[in-house]
Amino acid sequence: MNEILSYAICFFIIILGVTESVKRSLNGRNVTFALERVLYYISIFITILIIALKIDVIIKGITKISISYLKLDGIYGDVCKIALLVGLFFLLQVSFYVISKKIIIPMFKGLNKANSVLIVILSSIFGIVKGIMSILIFFVALIMYNNTIGIYNRVDLFSNNKVYEKLSSEIAQNNSDLTDEIVENFLP
Repeated sequence: MNEILSYAICFFIIILGVTESVKRSLNGRNVTFALERVLYYISIFITILIIALKIDVIIKGITKISISYLKLDGIYGDVCKIALLVGLFFLLQVSFYVISKKIIIPMFKGLNKANSVLIVILSSIFGIVKGIMSILIFFVALIMYNNTIGIYNRVDLFSNNKVYEKLSSEIAQNNSDLTDEIVENFLP
């Protein structure tokens, strides 16, 4: 039953992505809006995935910066570490988004004046990709929750989903270096 429900939720998210992309693109007769949303979601997914796969290195580096260079400890040090992690996330995400936007958007500029059928087709494709990216972002966030804060209170709704299982095993394999000592040094 959970498997059917998990796939139904994923299908529903993809349908929402498609309808939203098509509706907005037809209202403005503009394909680039849908493409920008896809690039935005892809940049978020890539950033979250990089941070999830290299969390041990990132936490060690942030802890070192906070303690050694900024000489902060106690609550100020903890707030600084969290701020550095959030800042790193936004720096990476904005960088990926701006770079991909500058490279990919010019390839589709001529299609903004295309007929409605082509706009609907492209917007539908971009909506599917956006929906898939939304699901992947949610999966990575859920995997990180299940592997850290929710280790004793896991959310197993998607445990029978093949994409979730593959992503979970990849992240778990790459997070084997994240020891309790590293986590304790980050936020005691």
